[in-house]
Amino acid sequence: MDSPMQNAGAPQVIARGVWNVTPGMSASYLVTGSDLALLIDTGPGVTNVKEAVTQITGHPVIVVLTHKHADHTGGARYFDCLYAHPYEIDGLSELGKEIVPVEEGYVFQLGGRSLQVISIPGHTPGSIALFDRDNRMMFTGDMLSDRPVFMMGSDSDYDEYIATMDKLIEMSPLIDAFYGAHGTLANPPDMPAKLKKAAELKKAGKLVPKASDGPMSGSVYLSEDGVGFIVPNRAPTAN
Repeated sequence: MDSPMQNAGAPQVIARGVWNVTPGMSASYLVTGSDLALLIDTGPGVTNVKEAVTQITGHPVIVVLTHKHADHTGGARYFDCLYAHPYEIDGLSELGKEIVPVEEGYVFQLGGRSLQVISIPGHTPGSIALFDRDNRMMFTGDMLSDRPVFMMGSDSDYDEYIATMDKLIEMSPLIDAFYGAHGTLANPPDMPAKLKKAAELKKAGKLVPKASDGPMSGSVYLSEDGVGFIVPNRAPTAN
């Protein structure tokens, strides 16, 4: 999770057929094929993400949520139907939208481009990534970042996080960049290994916490690689 700036800029080109449509906020990625478009997360909803999407493509848009936190789901109010992992659906019920469950292995076919759902629990139990095998990219929500990853109470689990990093380490030869929602958007293939090491050190009590002030105040745990986790004093909000 993250606290957004109040104004997003123009959609940011990430790669061929890929845009970040909520720059300055939690990144929301629009991926286009020849027939359909896929929107991965919707940002916090302080701007109309649907308008940004329609400026880029006239294709029908499928909306997938990587997880339930408000800085990724606030813009969902502009859409009628959402896709999410079953473990996240209870946390999304207040959106009042139709939510279609998707799990590991489901493939969205966009026309000349496909993205596969990958289960990546740890930040939340039902966190998912979208894997574009042909273009060697994966969109990972809040699970990978060069900024501290939020680990929030009962939602987050270090054992699951470490297991997910093992899974992504195995997949990393197939990937040129992991695209996250916060910090530097394109993370290198070795980021899962760095974060696994940090999670193991945190779990073993070998990282010294440092205070972080501001809207995201909490305890920050960083490894010697400069990556790690923040345990907030309170849950951040979308505004």
